[in-house]
Amino acid sequence: VEKVEFDNTKITSTYKHYILRIHKIIPVADNVGLNLAFSTNNGSSFTNVATARLYSRVGGGPSSGHEHQTATTDGLYLGYSLGNDADIGQSAEICIFGSQDTNYNYFDVKGFISGKHTSEHYTWWVSGYVNHAKTAINFLKLSFTSGNIAKHNLSLYGIK
Repeated sequence: VEKVEFDNTKITSTYKHYILRIHKIIPVADNVGLNLAFSTNNGSSFTNVATARLYSRVGGGPSSGHEHQTATTDGLYLGYSLGNDADIGQSAEICIFGSQDTNYNYFDVKGFISGKHTSEHYTWWVSGYVNHAKTAINFLKLSFTSGNIAKHNLSLYGIK
């Protein structure tokens, strides 16, 4: 599939917060990024999200660092240079706080992703803020920066 979407029948005002658990997601292509985009108009357009990441290589030689991405409608940038080797893929847990709160212009998104980078296994801790201009979010889109999703297994939980 090209993307996984949760529309306004899943993202509703019934829940203030959401947790997206990605048990496994594997790209068809190698060396791609994974994004989570947010919409206030059921996917017609997407809101700006700024992302900050800390990362660390798991095993092998030491490698760690941090980076940030300026606000973009591509969404929360979960990881980069992700690989599709040996069906390893990536796993993640993303917490979406206050996506239905119309008293503020921004809400926070935090989480972690771990799995196969193109050359090594990495863990990323991500944080972002979503500019939703005091309008409730009603649509999420999970996609790779290019190519399709080869396999995925995920769950979305709403919290009142």
